[in-house]
Amino acid sequence: MKRLIFILCALICAAVASAQVYDYRFENRDAFKAYPQLMQPNERMVVYSMPSFNVDSLLEEDKKLDELGGYPFRFGYGFDVDYNLKDGKWLKDGNKRIWSMRFYSEGAYSLNFVFSEMTLSPKAELYIFSSDGSMVYGSVTADQNITNGMFSTIPIQGKDVVIQLIEPATAKEQSLLSISRVVHGYRNTFPAEDGEVGVTLLNCHNDVCNYSAWSTQSNAVARILLSNGTALCSGSLINNTSQDYAPYLLTAFHCIDIEEPYCSLSTSEKNAPASWTFQFLHKTCGNSVSYNQADFRAAWQNSDFALLRLRQATVDAMITFLGWDRGSSVSSTGTIIHHPEGTPMKISFDNNPLISNSSSMQWSNTCVSPVNTHWEAVLDNGTAESASSGGPLFNTDKRVIGQLHGGANICPPVTKFFGRFDISWTGGGTNDTRLSNWLNPTGSSATTLNSLVKISGLSLVPCTGTVTYSLPAVGSSSTVTWNVGALQIVSGQGTNTVTVQRSPSSTATSETIRATVTQSGATINVIPRIVDVGAPRVTSVNGPSSARVGNTASYTAEPVFPANQGNYQWIVSPNTVTTSPYRHTCTVTFNATGTYSVGVRSTSSCTSPGTYTTMTVSVSSSYAVSTDAGKQLSVQPSGLDNSAVVAALQGTIAYTLYNQSTGALVASGRIAAEGGTLDFGSIANGVYLLKLEIGDGVFDTHRIVLK
Repeated sequence: MKRLIFILCALICAAVASAQVYDYRFENRDAFKAYPQLMQPNERMVVYSMPSFNVDSLLEEDKKLDELGGYPFRFGYGFDVDYNLKDGKWLKDGNKRIWSMRFYSEGAYSLNFVFSEMTLSPKAELYIFSSDGSMVYGSVTADQNITNGMFSTIPIQGKDVVIQLIEPATAKEQSLLSISRVVHGYRNTFPAEDGEVGVTLLNCHNDVCNYSAWSTQSNAVARILLSNGTALCSGSLINNTSQDYAPYLLTAFHCIDIEEPYCSLSTSEKNAPASWTFQFLHKTCGNSVSYNQADFRAAWQNSDFALLRLRQATVDAMITFLGWDRGSSVSSTGTIIHHPEGTPMKISFDNNPLISNSSSMQWSNTCVSPVNTHWEAVLDNGTAESASSGGPLFNTDKRVIGQLHGGANICPPVTKFFGRFDISWTGGGTNDTRLSNWLNPTGSSATTLNSLVKISGLSLVPCTGTVTYSLPAVGSSSTVTWNVGALQIVSGQGTNTVTVQRSPSSTATSETIRATVTQSGATINVIPRIVDVGAPRVTSVNGPSSARVGNTASYTAEPVFPANQGNYQWIVSPNTVTTSPYRHTCTVTFNATGTYSVGVRSTSSCTSPGTYTTMTVSVSSSYAVSTDAGKQLSVQPSGLDNSAVVAALQGTIAYTLYNQSTGALVASGRIAAEGGTLDFGSIANGVYLLKLEIGDGVFDTHRIVLK
């Protein structure tokens, strides 16, 4: 029952957090119950079978590479293909169109796909799932459309996999898909079942799900699928001194350095992360979330580090940004979290002081690591294997001090080597060979930084009812203290989830939610969360910033919120306008030239009105009026649309002159549409309004001073 609840929650999260792609495994192979929109495999689907290949020879090559170390973990064999939507089959289902293509590769533990082109229509949903209902990846939406690089999926369990596109019938021929590679997983990266063959993982690993004290840190670790779709590494999101949730990811240099000559990076290698996939929360105790594409920031072979930045602006609220220590002090312990052989996350420990390498090290790819560039850890609980490369090394205070480079793939005791974070901080002395340029944008002199987590939950606390806010699971050794301002805590103080409600005595329109977290003596940073109360704040006004006298323009308040969550109040200054407000929109007719402020604020039944959010609108005339000596007024068409104005006026326009103080009509008549001169020499000195009727009931108004 708990698993079903988790899946339903995750499906809801997927609907609102579209920048990422979720995947779900179903122990009872009942994916089609959870996803009734999926079309189960049938004889109407086009099936493409992959040819056979020599698996034994690849496994022999892999065995040698795994023993040597210093190479990404190869788990699959890639078939270069050229399939697009024309190679699948479309079916009509009510107001939807469903396209499908099915792939089969005998003996595969998994299949994954590389798309060289993916442009989905706005409401399209792409799913990739096991034919037996054991796993679903998706939905993939237009938010993942690629403009450069490739889109790679994670491995989908099984040898028989379906790709399915669902879109509105009205979106015909709006989506584009091109599959350039199908990868046959000949090594099993999924949790092994009893007696299962093809599993080579050592039996001395520790499942990270059994170590709740490290849950916060493990939520930062990613399994990385490289751009060829056949190899894997590990990495982790890391905090920076701005603490702005910028998605920097730390991994190993040799995970990028996959082309000869080794030990330096080519342009193509630096561009490769644009086609990588980053899978977070890949554990046996939950479902994972993945992001596609990153950009190279820095790398240095000496300490075997690489720093990337994910292209997604934000990541899932469950994901942690790790703290770090750039000091050179030797830690009394060491811990690594990683994905050995691409399997769900593991954790390993060295319970003794680390050692800095006292001699240079030459790796199997001929690269050399100089003296004192690596931490040496002798793991005595758990181990690491291929694909663990790039996994973060933590000190006693649970801060990152390095990333895995290599070492023997055996059970403990086993020696592993990690590129030192403090050496990578200054690296090779340039922005693209050091960490400091990216992880210290504020120029801080601090040598340590705490991990950073997010507060997740709705951005609005309504007038009535409760709202729940959560932190990632912080483990049994952690303490959490919530401060929610004038809101009331209903339940959850001291836990990672708190439920709040509005205080009946408060009229505030916003409050700040804060959480203080300590974990085994270490502090976890939490950026305060500002939430609206009663009604959402208006963040912007959208509409034209310029207009003509007599024009009607429409303005919209953002965000648009439901009627039961408050209302809007509009204001336009100066008030020489005609307005027609309706909740989040307001149409404005400008009756005079000048600079206007169009503003709107939200209101609710239980809070004071919020402040106005405004935009400036410049209103110009269709005619220019200038005053000469002797009260001779020159009236001429002005602006880009003069010819259209003159043509529409059919020869002449009417004018009226009013005393601004009394409103009395002083003079009237007609003037040529092409312009002319008005003689007001007989009219007394004063301030007047000159109205030019430039359309049916549309006036071009000018304030003039006669003297």
